[in-house]
Amino acid sequence: MLSSLGLPSGGPVPDPDRVLEAFRMDKKHRGAVRFVLLEDVGRARVVEGVPEDPIRDVLERMGSTP
Repeated sequence: MLSSLGLPSGGPVPDPDRVLEAFRMDKKHRGAVRFVLLEDVGRARVVEGVPEDPIRDVLERMGSTP
């Protein structure tokens, strides 16, 4: 979708620790990572307490390096 709009779609994946640090700095952070997931158009679900290790693992599998 980004490419179709003429926007860059590639680039390095940020360091997992920096991503998690940014999550922790969010004003809505309450001791754990929270995601808003879209189940359907106009229907979102908030998932609280997402553990950091799986997030770090996914970022590393995407090519992130500390």
